[in-house]
Amino acid sequence: MRATLFLLFLTLSNTRALYEADGDIFLLTEASFDKTVTDDKSVAMVEFFTPGCAQCQKLAPDYSRVAKSLKGIATVAAVDCEAEKKLCSKQRIQGFPSLKLYSGELTKNPYTGKLQRTEQDYTGPRTAGSIAKAIKAALPTHLETISSAADWEAFKETLSQGTPLVVLATTSKSTTPLYKALALRFRGRLRFAEVHSDTAEGLDELKADSFPQLTVLLPDGAKEKYEGELQAALLTDFLEKHALPLSSASEGSSVGKADDASGASDALKALSAGDFGEKVLGEEAPVLVAFLAPENKGCAEEEKALGASLSDLDGMLPMYSLRVEEGSEAERIALQYSDDATSVADALKRRPCQPKLALFQFGVEKEDEDPEVYTGATDDKKAIQAFVYDALPSFVVRLTGSLLQQYVASDVEKPKVVLLTAKDDTPGMFKALALNFRNSFGFAEIHKSEKEAVAQFPGAKFPSMFVLMPPREDQEQIGILPVSVPLRFPVVKLFLEQVRSQDGPEEAEPEAGGAADSGNAQPGSLVGVTTDAEFREACVDSRRLCAIAFLDPGEEDDFEKRTGIMDKVMSKQSRSPINFVWIDGRKQPDFASALDVRSTDIPTIVVLSAQKLRYAPLRGAFVESAILSHLDGVLTGKIRTAPLQIVPHLTDVDENLREEELSLQEEEFDLSDIMSEEVAESAVTNEQRLRDYTDELENDASSKGKRGGKSKKKSKKSKKSKDEL
Repeated sequence: MRATLFLLFLTLSNTRALYEADGDIFLLTEASFDKTVTDDKSVAMVEFFTPGCAQCQKLAPDYSRVAKSLKGIATVAAVDCEAEKKLCSKQRIQGFPSLKLYSGELTKNPYTGKLQRTEQDYTGPRTAGSIAKAIKAALPTHLETISSAADWEAFKETLSQGTPLVVLATTSKSTTPLYKALALRFRGRLRFAEVHSDTAEGLDELKADSFPQLTVLLPDGAKEKYEGELQAALLTDFLEKHALPLSSASEGSSVGKADDASGASDALKALSAGDFGEKVLGEEAPVLVAFLAPENKGCAEEEKALGASLSDLDGMLPMYSLRVEEGSEAERIALQYSDDATSVADALKRRPCQPKLALFQFGVEKEDEDPEVYTGATDDKKAIQAFVYDALPSFVVRLTGSLLQQYVASDVEKPKVVLLTAKDDTPGMFKALALNFRNSFGFAEIHKSEKEAVAQFPGAKFPSMFVLMPPREDQEQIGILPVSVPLRFPVVKLFLEQVRSQDGPEEAEPEAGGAADSGNAQPGSLVGVTTDAEFREACVDSRRLCAIAFLDPGEEDDFEKRTGIMDKVMSKQSRSPINFVWIDGRKQPDFASALDVRSTDIPTIVVLSAQKLRYAPLRGAFVESAILSHLDGVLTGKIRTAPLQIVPHLTDVDENLREEELSLQEEEFDLSDIMSEEVAESAVTNEQRLRDYTDELENDASSKGKRGGKSKKKSKKSKKSKDEL
């Protein structure tokens, strides 16, 4: 009996010690939850567990690795629901372990007026890599990109507003999670920007002996470069010394108020007249430009009110502010556009504290079409929203009962977002989602009067939203994923980004018995090129457009699927003036980089015109519909192409030497890089990859056995959103 009691005590002790109290994971109580998660600015992942839960114990090692790798970037926390029953009930926890992701964005509760953090259930694979990937995808980008001297001058001009500036000069082509996290942490207290080293070399104030280089510019003209060790905690301490002080209103549980004040200016990005052509007229998406009077006119309060009116539109479309100084290039631009008989420039001269809004329509013909000019009050949020929503193009299909099945069966590889609505007109927020995700998802709406179509979603409320997921290779039916978050733009946008960031429907599932010799297959008439001579023959000497598919033949099952997609594309483009080739993107990184393709973009496709020195990379999922749309857009001129200095060359290398070089590149990490992704901790070992893969296979096999070929049941019912769409 004593031995039994001892073993029971030992078992209980081990289960309670899932996480160390002084470890990298924050152990939360009801008293500390709001301060650590709800009121903090960081993106947070929280696990709700019980000590005796076997699946919780299985998750613990992976979850600990996530916390270690993202320390200083995001909050990784856990709640013991056996000890914190009230907190877990408040968070609507129904099973263990449950993972919730809390975004870095604050949205205003329409009933209380309080700013609150959005949350969503994490439903992806429970492996260290997948969880970390979801957290990093949730990091917003609250910083500006400096790509020219004009950008730099415009950014420096914002110093007059009193907020210190932080500039990172880097060789990285993409913003890393750590820098995003710093910009989020100090939002409203510092303004952040990023400049590539190539651009920085041409700017005297940003020249550096080595990169990366972090510099702080103060309103009094002082400048300080960071010289310390490149660690998140030390960087935070350095920036804290230069940041604006926290206001008393932003301390404690009302931290959101400080964000609300700063959010007014964050909605509009400063634009220089020199960049107007590229960022406004050259942009395909609709663009809103606020023409403002010079700063010395004393219109700060009116501009703050405008920013507040635009805050709910942040992220839906590009929005810029352009200050119109007398005799400047900006004034020349403002003279071109008018509100009826009065030009924007003249209207600003008469009423300098009444900013003028101009909305440039969707498409690349903006230079030939006049924008819509808003004539209402700039502090009327509803009127401004209606003005913008009316101008958004609609990529939404309205479905009836007879069309639903036809719509679902079309383009089966592309996931589709369906809105059930009681409104007669498409909600502006849904139009904005469709605009932003048009290359990744299809969008449709069903009115509540369409009883036959609504019946396909039993128990659904109005409004509600679902994602129709393509069937996997071992399934015949589509999957229906409820959008179980409040139906507001930033929240649903984050949800869809999470769906897209996972190994979603366009990815082939790994199979244990896959073909072993398909890596060098040449399916159909898709030509594989491995030497520069072959590339020149197919894409340069032919004097035709060339569609270059960047693939990874090492991923055998995936490679077969991608080449199969290309076969279908080529069959439908047989009469077009395009040659189709594929290249091993992993073995030609320099060639890929020259065409704006990173390793994380593979698989993707680029259309190249060697004769005109222009190219157009695909910005969307590698699915048949997106590729066909991209090709048609290039051929009709609807998709903008980028210029090339020269046609890049393929590198002719020995296969064995190249494989050895790639292996070394995968194992080399620069721990001194300020903005690296903490690779020493987050890099997953081969042993861990094998264990993750085995776990996923076991979970997949288990779920197949449970459902017996049927689609999975929903594990929990989503709470009805009180917010009307």
